[in-house]
Amino acid sequence: MRDYAKTLEEAVHARTADLEASRLEVLHCLSRAVEYRDDHMGRHVERVGRYAGIIARSMGLDASFCRDLAQAAQLHDIGKIGIPDEVLMKPSRLTPDEYERVQKHAAVGKRILEPRSDLEADRVLQHVQIGSRILDVPKSPLLSMASRIALTHHEKWDGSGYPAGLAGEDIPLEGRITAVADVFDALSSRRPYKPAIAVEVCFEIMEHERGSHFDPKAIDGFFAQREAIIAVKNELADPD
Repeated sequence: MRDYAKTLEEAVHARTADLEASRLEVLHCLSRAVEYRDDHMGRHVERVGRYAGIIARSMGLDASFCRDLAQAAQLHDIGKIGIPDEVLMKPSRLTPDEYERVQKHAAVGKRILEPRSDLEADRVLQHVQIGSRILDVPKSPLLSMASRIALTHHEKWDGSGYPAGLAGEDIPLEGRITAVADVFDALSSRRPYKPAIAVEVCFEIMEHERGSHFDPKAIDGFFAQREAIIAVKNELADPD
């Protein structure tokens, strides 16, 4: 019985590791899909994930949270899959109507990543017998985090963001951290409609937004790891 229990425990650990590897592979595939969908983004999603993990560690957060955040934050823009090409890839400034359409990517991203509703699950079970076994697996905390990030990474600390106008700690922590990472990368990277902004100027802009756009604790964690942030930017620089 002791040998059996040991063998069973080892099998459970191995299966858990396999499931975790599968979840990470799904995240990587989805993040690559976002990059290919949004041609000008280069390695944006990868950098944002790395920045988010660095900021979280700088804030002294739990190691498992930091690890999951670095993966989940890479899916922050997955909702852009639902934005038409003529808007997403437009090489000039967006019109107010086009900008409104882009803003919808946050809600689209949440819809893509959120678990099935009970009603949807019932419908699957009616048609596919094996669905009962698939849907019996506990919901992935990693994908749940990615869903919250996709929805809230454009919210602002002062409540002026979108799509829900959340403020302060009503914004999930992972969304607040990803907002810092995403804005820095957007500012410091070249886009079809703008050149890259010098890193020093980016830091000045970010500091000015402390307490308005950004959670003060998250932006402080960002500045505390300035050298690490720049190192990642250089390591994962977009090709010319």
